[in-house]
Amino acid sequence: ENLKFRFPETKNDVLKSISLPIAQGERIFIEGENGSGKTTLIRVLSGLLQPTSGAFFINDDTFRKINLQQYRSQIGTILNGETPFEGTIKENITFNDPTVNDEQLKWAIDAVQLGSLIKALPNGLDTKIFPEGKQLSSSNARKILLARSIIHKPKILFYENPTDNMDENVANQIIDFVLSPENKWTVIVSSKNERWKSSCSRVITLDNGKIIAEIKK
Repeated sequence: ENLKFRFPETKNDVLKSISLPIAQGERIFIEGENGSGKTTLIRVLSGLLQPTSGAFFINDDTFRKINLQQYRSQIGTILNGETPFEGTIKENITFNDPTVNDEQLKWAIDAVQLGSLIKALPNGLDTKIFPEGKQLSSSNARKILLARSIIHKPKILFYENPTDNMDENVANQIIDFVLSPENKWTVIVSSKNERWKSSCSRVITLDNGKIIAEIKK
């Protein structure tokens, strides 16, 4: 509600008076030119950046009162510039969470079409990844991030260009899975892939830090 964001030591707001109610289960596509505020909005909504002013409510509670760690445990993210970390594929997907069982792992791997890669590797899930996933194709690195983002079946997914650099057919299948009605999570995504836009239920256009258009399907 009337949310604004300005980076420290700068004079201009990057986000200007953003008011945006989001209901659980919505699929929202955010578009706009470079510099329009898409990345900043997604990072404020995901709790990575604190708004400079205005109110951020979750379940009718103001954001300042909410436990950030608890909120982040309910979300999955893929942000621009994110890469796998040094460790095994399994560690990258599960963050070493001992509560993740084989069934959950298989579900996430199948959903993002990582199975064939893992089967082709001599050490499978225990294959060590170099820093920043350098020995992986950009497509397979993204699939690992996608599997990580959904492994706990979070309530909200925040995605920036999640399927870019993928084969179109594979990307479309992953998009269809993420946005499938059987998955109840809320999805907030920005991407150059038109399939996300055409499949989301709301399209929000940003320009110069403001919402200038909104289409509900």
